[in-house]
Amino acid sequence: MNGSEAFSTFLFLCVFVVLGSAAIGAFVRTLLRREAPGVGIFFLIWGSGFGGIPLLMGGAILLPSERPALFYALVFVFVMAIMLVALMPSELFQKDASGNFPTAIVGAILAMFGAAVLILTWREGLGIGLLFGGGMAIGGVVILFRAVLTALHAT
Repeated sequence: MNGSEAFSTFLFLCVFVVLGSAAIGAFVRTLLRREAPGVGIFFLIWGSGFGGIPLLMGGAILLPSERPALFYALVFVFVMAIMLVALMPSELFQKDASGNFPTAIVGAILAMFGAAVLILTWREGLGIGLLFGGGMAIGGVVILFRAVLTALHAT
């Protein structure tokens, strides 16, 4: 598999990995808040299948390719989505902050994909990929940080 096919596979698998790991993050969130894990168990089972299977497929497809670092970026996106949903402030889920929640999610997704592009292009040196990934990651962190601060000040 050449580099462009591997990158296309990475992007395709990222969609499922982000959705599945966000569901696992919802389960971890219920554990951290010491709530009853009733619905959280469903999110764990569904997220493990929806995000874990593409992660395993990514390992089988991307590790033997010309760019095995894509698999490590996929694992990074998997772990970061779990941590993001699990550790997101509860103020963003309240009705008063409903306008900030989509903004925070967009910022988080931009930061994750920007960091993944940054990881993938780090060895190539300063170039358009490194600048694009860094800019996207920093922009996503700023958007996420601003949405969280706005939600915290609103309550």
